[in-house]
Amino acid sequence: MYKVVIVDDEPVIRAGLRELLPWEELGMQIVFEAENGAAALDYLHTHRVEILITDIRMEVMDGLELIRQAKALYPQLHCVILTGFDDFAYTKAAIRLGIENYILKPVDEKELLETLAGIENKLMQEEKGETVLDREKQVILQSVLTRWLSGSIEESALRHRANFLDLPLNDAYVQACVLRLLDIRSIAERQAVGMEIIRTWQTAENVRMRVCWENGRDLVLVFSGELAGCGKQLHEQLRQLMRSIEQKRRIKLFAAFGSLQDDPLRLNQSYQDARRVAELSLVLPAGSVMEYRKQYFDDESELVPRIDFEKLEAAIYEGNSEEIISIWSSWKQRVSAATPNPQLVRSYVAETMCRLIVLRSDMLSAEADEWEGRSVLESLYAAGTSAELTAELERYSLSFAERLRQRRSTINPSVRRMVEIVEKQYSRELTIRGMAEQFNANPVYLGRLFKEETGQSFTAFLNQVRIREAKRQLLETDKTVAAIASSVGYLSQGYFTNLFKKSVGCFPREYRLRRR
Repeated sequence: MYKVVIVDDEPVIRAGLRELLPWEELGMQIVFEAENGAAALDYLHTHRVEILITDIRMEVMDGLELIRQAKALYPQLHCVILTGFDDFAYTKAAIRLGIENYILKPVDEKELLETLAGIENKLMQEEKGETVLDREKQVILQSVLTRWLSGSIEESALRHRANFLDLPLNDAYVQACVLRLLDIRSIAERQAVGMEIIRTWQTAENVRMRVCWENGRDLVLVFSGELAGCGKQLHEQLRQLMRSIEQKRRIKLFAAFGSLQDDPLRLNQSYQDARRVAELSLVLPAGSVMEYRKQYFDDESELVPRIDFEKLEAAIYEGNSEEIISIWSSWKQRVSAATPNPQLVRSYVAETMCRLIVLRSDMLSAEADEWEGRSVLESLYAAGTSAELTAELERYSLSFAERLRQRRSTINPSVRRMVEIVEKQYSRELTIRGMAEQFNANPVYLGRLFKEETGQSFTAFLNQVRIREAKRQLLETDKTVAAIASSVGYLSQGYFTNLFKKSVGCFPREYRLRRR
């Protein structure tokens, strides 16, 4: 909220101004009232505000002197004069002080409202940092935040930019929160919500926050600080902020916290967890604030039979319809035999569906059909039997596999050939430059073409294929981690294990122990 001080020697005028305008809807809050300039100035010496509304003729200190001294304290202060005296000398003096408007009493509600709306717009522009340096810094910050969240920035590059961008690499914890705008109508509205969050956020004890402008309808909030600052206090503070924004802007929000990470370099894991939880916005009420660990680490959930998600992912990727049907058929039989709590089954199914939606978004990029995912989740929520649940999941998995097949059949022939080479020869030293030489093409052009067609960089796709094969070998063979690293194309075991952890969430040996 922008802070407002009102100064007038008539209590009736001050009371009238409080009631005249919808201050909260303007994003403003009257924080202090005074009957003369001296009392107001005393307050301003210890409290920073954005807007000053004052009369001119008052005892002890008049409005013009108040503005003069207040501007010396805060040069960016926005001042409005309300007066019953239409005096040209006063008007000239006020204009020289750089006021926003000179409004005669009785106050015209429309004129005052338009004046304050103009001030709000100026304040928002100021906060966006309209200087060239600030704009460039914001561009860099958003780029680094995006790469940090996605796990695609090297540690050295992140640390190199940490001081300049004030990144929390030395904080005790980091945590990502996806704030989903459920009925967003425009990019401008999403940006306005983001700016309002930055403006109104009252920092919880030992907690800092940054906003990353996600593609689509999400904002990503990055929290960091001391462990004492996380938990219920932070969630309640965000919930109150969401209510305020929902009431003011008539939109619906859903907050999804990822896992708490004590290593800033693991922010990517927290973000991936938050993305999974965010998909529950399709079946849970608007206004909810959900946390990853509550959704996915309930001990009772182990009573529900699980599917081998990696096996399902491989079947979808390979377009193996028979295997997809077999996986879900087997799961349905095991659920019927185990007879677990139906609510736990529904929770697990929603979790699995969210993982599929995230996977589909990653594999198909912009082609991912959000509304199809919404429809399936709504059907899952309404389903009354495990057979109905299974039918929906099977149908979505088959649709996913078919969409992948169609995409492969329509992509650029050179890119399709590159995909085939990676899938068959992933153990070789493959680079975009080597591919360019093989296809007699410019490497920069080929790299851009590959990303446009697949939604991934060539290196990201190569690593994805290699890690998928490594997971298979960890579960189906007794090879050492070093042997597996070499067999999938990595010369350095250390590099392979770190990349595996970043991608899967644990080291190769842990993965083998957990899954076998």
